[in-house]
Amino acid sequence: MLSHRLKVARKSKKLTQEQLAVKVQTTKGTISNYENGHSTPSNEMLVLLAKTLNVTTDYLLDNTDELHNFHNKKKMKLSSRLSQTILLLKNGTKSCRSQRKKT
Repeated sequence: MLSHRLKVARKSKKLTQEQLAVKVQTTKGTISNYENGHSTPSNEMLVLLAKTLNVTTDYLLDNTDELHNFHNKKKMKLSSRLSQTILLLKNGTKSCRSQRKKT
């Protein structure tokens, strides 16, 4: 349910309703209404909430248990590739140095 997921995502970011409201340019009362199930956000607000809380709209809508958004996955893959490249470069540099000493 959106109300529960929104509250969980907000708390996982250690944000108060007021702080979240400021970030998405609405009021604390509106966030409270979303979290209590008294109203639902527009599609635009749903996307903004998801981006702000770094979750997917599917997570907020209870369509998936996957919490983090696609952009984090891309960053993690990129970071992993960068680390591998750095290791390869370091190992390659060591190989080149040892070969230079032999000549």
